[in-house]
Amino acid sequence: MLLPLLVLAAQAVHVALAPSPSIRARAASARSALRLALPPEEETGPVLVVGSINIDLYAKLREDRLSFGGSPPVDVMPVKGMTLPAASFVEKLDEAGIGGAAAASDPISLVQSIDGPFVQKTGGKGANAAAAAGQTAACEFIGNLGRASSEANTALLADMQQFGGVNTEGCSELEGPTGTAYILQFEDNDNAIVLVGGANQDWPGLASLLGGNEGSGLRAAIGRSSAVMLQREVPDHVNVAVAQCAAALGKDVFMDVGGTDSPLDPALLPYLGVVAPNESELTFITGVETKGPDGKPELQRVRAAVAALKDSCRAAGNPSVEVLVTFGGEGSLHFGAGWDGAGEAAADGALPLECRMGSFVLGTADGRPVDTTGAGDCFRGSYVAARYADGKGVAESLRWAAAAASLACEVEGAMASMPDRASICERLEGPMVGAPPASPGAPAPQAEMPAGLQPASAWGIGEVSPDASLVQRVEGKSRKTWRFSDLSRERVQVAVSSVGRPVHADIQLWLGPDWTPYTLRAYSEDGKRRPVQTLVGTRCKAAMVEVRNLGESEFPFAAAANYAKDPMASLPIELPASTPGERVDGGALRSFALDPAAGQVEVVLLTDGRQLNARVELLVGPNNPKQSYEVFTNNGALHPSLAACRPLAPCATLKTA
Repeated sequence: MLLPLLVLAAQAVHVALAPSPSIRARAASARSALRLALPPEEETGPVLVVGSINIDLYAKLREDRLSFGGSPPVDVMPVKGMTLPAASFVEKLDEAGIGGAAAASDPISLVQSIDGPFVQKTGGKGANAAAAAGQTAACEFIGNLGRASSEANTALLADMQQFGGVNTEGCSELEGPTGTAYILQFEDNDNAIVLVGGANQDWPGLASLLGGNEGSGLRAAIGRSSAVMLQREVPDHVNVAVAQCAAALGKDVFMDVGGTDSPLDPALLPYLGVVAPNESELTFITGVETKGPDGKPELQRVRAAVAALKDSCRAAGNPSVEVLVTFGGEGSLHFGAGWDGAGEAAADGALPLECRMGSFVLGTADGRPVDTTGAGDCFRGSYVAARYADGKGVAESLRWAAAAASLACEVEGAMASMPDRASICERLEGPMVGAPPASPGAPAPQAEMPAGLQPASAWGIGEVSPDASLVQRVEGKSRKTWRFSDLSRERVQVAVSSVGRPVHADIQLWLGPDWTPYTLRAYSEDGKRRPVQTLVGTRCKAAMVEVRNLGESEFPFAAAANYAKDPMASLPIELPASTPGERVDGGALRSFALDPAAGQVEVVLLTDGRQLNARVELLVGPNNPKQSYEVFTNNGALHPSLAACRPLAPCATLKTA
């Protein structure tokens, strides 16, 4: 809700209070406006995860070998890093020419004969992802348990509450056993996972889920969610029903393709918002090999596989699907909705609409993971919660998920390793290493700068550049530029943020090679809590926006600039004539106490056509500036200034001069 509060100006200022949240625009000359953004009246719905919950049985491998029912051990390296149903597990070993396993006519019986000893824990891709999401935002989980495993079920549901605060009221208990996952831990602490479906495979039919009484609870949960997350340890028709219902209700659908090695069900493709495989799963669902002769993923192969996946979705009537590929400890690579593999590569080799993210340095004594089980589930669950429930942009969400997954690797077990929000925030301050595969000849990628932990807002850097393609890291004492050539558009939105360090930025509008009719110098004590956010008018001319980092080299920040979209493109810069005002003449100083409930304050500065030279400060306490804007323009009517700041304190004051 936006509540008009004040009117300010350079040469003459009016101050006003107006209770109406729907006021639009008209004011006298030589004035400006400040508006108070209150928290939204309705909270974002929970993330809904529909999927599997398992009894996890952990077995440590010796020399990467496994034995069945006392038989001689066999090498299981061909399935390392994979999550497979029992039949596919046996088939993979058979394809690799490994004797013993392929002789079984009943794959489930063979898997159940794996020699222990075992350690039992709670898991399942759906349950793990829900626990991870629940550490970042509210989460609801719907899955099936088997009555034959009633004692274990009590522990499973207790773990989901303990490790993620997940709402499990929508779960059902059916005849038969709960699903089981055999976690095969290699000597380097990587793993392979073999699934015996159990109750995870026992769901009502498609028609019942879409329209019958059996699916009514599921449909209601979809309706109250912020986004829906799926994976493939449940029957395909369940995912189809959920995705179809979610799409009809306008909910984003995130598809974790793990759980089987089969192609994606074509019936799913029209409804998916994001498809999220690792590099091996990307090959499973496209048939395009992503790894080179050395067994490592290659960027051009990955792009070819992503292009094939997008082509399939486009043919199914879904041209705007996003793809998020993970590479374990090497990070992740996001391909935006409009990605087509074209355009000029950036310095790190990324093409337009590609967002690369490395991984965080582990805090273990030797820098190696303790247990990678559930790390991928943690990454994806954390990403979904960050992006759709918290409202972060793509780059922010990738970094948040990378921090969460790194922490998960430091704890043994899947669900027990899901980190809480405070731990993730702390890890965000740590160093990053690695990156997804780069183009040949590209320089070593640097750790990406986060976009700042911003709430869902049209002001955020994630809104300026949803796919992070326009986000640039600006080192201290350096500058970055963005060019604009659409003569039909007149407003550019700029956002600057940091990881919690101070921001000193100089934002300039260039019209031609030597004319800068607009300059904004901005300061923020903490660029994460109070990012710099502003709108700049271009007079519908070809323009360039320059953002200069005035800080020292140890204080880099992230910046983005783009043509403003609604609601920012139509945000009124004048208050209604019915709003009373207080005039503040040139050279005068005025202070205004802000409502403690204010989430954000929006400040509009304009004149009747004369120069605009003003300073706005956000103070906490009697003389403690937290954020400031100094603006100069030769014409305050043609180049009005609109900026935002966040009080975040019960005794904040706005001062203008």
